[in-house]
Amino acid sequence: MKDVQFTIKISVIIPVYNAEKYVRNAVASALQQPETGEILLIEDNSPDNCLQICQDLEKEHEKVRLLRHLDGKNYGAGATRNLGIKNAGFDYIAFLDADDYYLLGRFTVARKLFQQRYDIDGVYEATGVKFHSDRGKQKWRLNGQKDLMTMTENLPPDCLFEELLIGKKGTFHLDALTVKKRIFEKSGYFFERLRLHQDTAMIVQMSACGRLLPGRLTAPVAIRGIHGRNRITGDFNKFYTRFLYCDTLFHWAVQRKLGKTRLLVLCKGYIYTYCRLLRKKGFRPTESVPKPRAFVRECMTQPILFVTAAIQIVFRRLFRSPSKQALRK
Repeated sequence: MKDVQFTIKISVIIPVYNAEKYVRNAVASALQQPETGEILLIEDNSPDNCLQICQDLEKEHEKVRLLRHLDGKNYGAGATRNLGIKNAGFDYIAFLDADDYYLLGRFTVARKLFQQRYDIDGVYEATGVKFHSDRGKQKWRLNGQKDLMTMTENLPPDCLFEELLIGKKGTFHLDALTVKKRIFEKSGYFFERLRLHQDTAMIVQMSACGRLLPGRLTAPVAIRGIHGRNRITGDFNKFYTRFLYCDTLFHWAVQRKLGKTRLLVLCKGYIYTYCRLLRKKGFRPTESVPKPRAFVRECMTQPILFVTAAIQIVFRRLFRSPSKQALRK
């Protein structure tokens, strides 16, 4: 079968919030891709002029549709992407942040892999960056982020979950992920509880429940726009948001009845991030972050799992190499 005989149409989902300077460029980059069947702009009650721009784009382009939450309020990126997924009209889905853009040939390799492997659920590739401000560049560098977000090895689908959580072989961004819509029946939707890290959590969910293959890993297929207002460069309580991420993922995994090995990996992250949060000055228990006694009671619902995880954490810390201990001080 010749490559030209296999075509796919993709629903490109763009959550829009506070991105009036960039959203037109994002839409234009998606329209350049022959595989784009529709573009769903989901406007999330932006404080700027995004709504008017989105309304104009819908009038200008047949492939562009504008959606909003029923009450017109702000619900965050997770709920906004979920609204797009549920209204997508095609069997393939891709995501694009409103301040980012696709490069030409965005879906070329993904399309070929979907043609060759009917059993796969998605293809992930590399994402580059473009700095719109010195402040954004400085914060990006301080956070230790690299200019090419990618996996450093071609991993089989069965190994991806563990490697994403370990983090030593890279990661990838939603802008460079193309999936079949059916994967959300396996993984569930974005966690609306998380205002931060819900995109990272979704990648982990998909890697646990679906079969994701690598595409282009050494050259970007999309570009992230980095400025002073990105959530990744913004000011927030990193320990608190990281705990919520680990907490949400762990309980999702328990409900999904993932294997013991995968549950153990998530359980260690859950315990470790809670202990780090306890050590922070000014820590106050909330509805989302329980008191230590309540946390222990939660642990006892999975006693064997939590005891094993705790032993492994302690063992690792006791036998950490002197050089690593010195670096952490």
